Amino acid sequence: MTRVSKQAEALEVTREAMVQGILEVLERTYGGTREPDVVQGLEQFFEALDDATLRAIAYQHGLFEPDLEVEREDGDGSPG
Repeated sequence: MTRVSKQAEALEVTREAMVQGILEVLERTYGGTREPDVVQGLEQFFEALDDATLRAIAYQHGLFEPDLEVEREDGDGSPG
């Protein structure tokens, strides 16, 4: 069985899935605010974000497990 990196797993998640996941976390956190206008406004806000920002927010809200392996780019100036 091959291991799929967390980065590859995150790239497979669709924008819609990320938006819905973030909204679910917010609804669990702030459960008493089920006002349709608020949820719809938040959904539109998250849908309008660029991919990188949306993905960062999804990570912050725990939609993805952080990959424990640190990948370094060549030429970053560090020894090794």
